[in-house]
Amino acid sequence: MAPGEASVTLELDPTAISVATGATFTLHVAISGAKDVHSVPFRVTYDKERLGTVEITPSRPPESEGISGRGVVITLTFQAKTTGRFPVKITKAAIVHNDHQTSAASGWEITVSVQ
Repeated sequence: MAPGEASVTLELDPTAISVATGATFTLHVAISGAKDVHSVPFRVTYDKERLGTVEITPSRPPESEGISGRGVVITLTFQAKTTGRFPVKITKAAIVHNDHQTSAASGWEITVSVQ
């Protein structure tokens, strides 16, 4: 990151969540500190034995203009399979700008409580 350049972060929203076993819930992957961002490749890690992926919904059409500031990139819908506390993490996040330059982004982690 160049001196004076703002840090770009991918965040999971909400920052804390508690759900019942069998329930579905959504997490929004939001970007903050963006400037002319074209795409945001990242990995989401979670315990697939305890949380199931139901749906992945992009928030913007593929050919839309770059993101600047803060906004939701994608919405993830999960189903809670069993009780416990399980982390959901954004890892290996990168930012691809409109000029196709790539830079790193900070990831995020939350814990899902299933009762």
